Parts: sequence; C-alpha cells; structure tokens
Amino acid sequence: MIANLRYHCLVEVTDNESTKILRCTMRGKQKGIVCGDRVELTINEEGIGVIESFLERKNELARPNMRGRKEVLTANLDQLIIVAAVKPVFDPELIDRYLATAELMPTEIILVLNKMDLADDKTVRTWEEFKNLPYTCIETSTAIAAHPGIEELKSHLHNKISVLVGQSGVGKSSILNSLIPGQDIQTQELSKALNEGKHTTTVASSYIINPEDSLSGRVIDSPGVRDFAPPPIPADDVAQGFIDIRVYGEACKFRDCQHLREPHCAVKVAVDEGKISNRRYKSYRHLRDLMEKLYRPY
Repeated sequence: MIANLRYHCLVEVTDNESTKILRCTMRGKQKGIVCGDRVELTINEEGIGVIESFLERKNELARPNMRGRKEVLTANLDQLIIVAAVKPVFDPELIDRYLATAELMPTEIILVLNKMDLADDKTVRTWEEFKNLPYTCIETSTAIAAHPGIEELKSHLHNKISVLVGQSGVGKSSILNSLIPGQDIQTQELSKALNEGKHTTTVASSYIINPEDSLSGRVIDSPGVRDFAPPPIPADDVAQGFIDIRVYGEACKFRDCQHLREPHCAVKVAVDEGKISNRRYKSYRHLRDLMEKLYRPY
C-alpha cells in the first residue's frame, strides 16, 4: 500500500507485468493498515479495490500516540533514513531517538545531514559524534546543484524500501525531488488519485525511484515531526537502542545493569573516558525516564 487516507487507501497493483495505482476501501472495520503494508484485496463490480486483510509485517516504524499507546506509521522497511539539518534547528537528541527506534525494530540505518552549506562549527562537532558510530553518514545540500551526497545516498537505495524521517523543514521532500527527478510527476498523479489539487506530506506516501527498473528501490516520504520517541517499551530495554551503550554494557559486572548508579558499570566508565559521548548518555537517560512514564504492560 502506498498511502492510507481517511476514507480509502491507494494500493499499487501489479498485473501481467503492468503496474497501476488502485483506489481501495477497507472491508468492514479493518483498521491499522499503513503505508508499506502488503495487502490482499478483491475488486468489486465498480472496479474499486476492497482490502480484505494485510499480511504479517517484518517490522514497524511506530511512536507513542497522544494517549501514550503505540501508533504504527509505516511497515516492512529495509532501512530508515534519518534526515537532520542546521535549520530550522539541529536536534541531536531527536536523532538519538530515531536511532534507538531503528535499532529496536530492527532495520538498517542511514544518517543524513542536509543543508551542509549552512553548517556551523557546533553542528559539525556534534555531527562528528554520529560519524563515530557504526552507521552510514552522508552529507547533502539540495541548494547545490549535483551535490555528491545526493548520488551517494541514491546508491544505498537500490532494491530497498526506505523511509525518510526527521523534523519538519529539514528538507526531506527536497531530497526526494533530487533523488527522483520524476517525483513531481508521481506527486501529480498521486494528487489526481486523491482528487486534490496539491499533494503535501501530511500522510506517509511511497514513491518508486526508477519506474523503468524492476529492481528499483522505493522511498516513503513521511510527515515532518516536532518530537519523536520509540513506542512504549520497558525502560530496561532502552539500552538496546543505543549501540554504543549496548556494546560497552556487555562488560558491566551485573547483567541487569541499568547504567545509572550501579557499581562497576562499564558504560559510566566509558562516558568518563570519553569513549561514549556524555551528550548521548544524557539522551539515553532522558529516553529511559520517558519510557518509565509511558510503558504500561498489558
């Protein structure tokens, strides 16, 4: 499924080697279908698709909703592309939360710092912290024609389903336009399917990078956010989302070490020695505190 709207969905259907976008309704009270889901459908007498069910997911990108319960945003992802930028504001703790979410899903991760032409010294220093982690880090600028970072990013998308995530205003849609020269055309086609004059990123929508290539990747453009967190999980599981804390935590004296006040904590030693960023450690503790408030076992 390439988009879930209020009253219907758009599903990409392949039949006899041809692909088309089909407007679909959902059978009965079918709920919870998201962009990226693989669905089973029938076609009624009016030629409208009817979604009967969706197949088991390999993973889910989710967050807490307003009530603190899990809200699934997209599904069946191969990689999460976390986009940050100097403007409107560079928020490293938000990046940490996306990283933790991706680790816990799990899925592959790419970090992108967009608007590099505007980067200041403080941003570059913090960005270096992320480059020291075992993730692919790419620097881009859609304001510079043929920026090499765009081509580097594109090389990681082949035959994968990826989602662009990040704050509002960091340039996700601009990156998408640079990655997919025909994306404006796809957007117009999607707008017609939605019966709208203009399509904006208010719902997650999926685009093929190269419709002429059967092995081409697909990118989901998600709405921008002001804040983000993983779906509610036990606070003790948060460390699994911080790869540096997880690795150093293997040397802690106590197997159930929470890396807070316990003696012989290898994580706290690594923080004191500068092997783990003190900022990252604070981010870990903040997320632990949030999960202690949100998580309610059922």
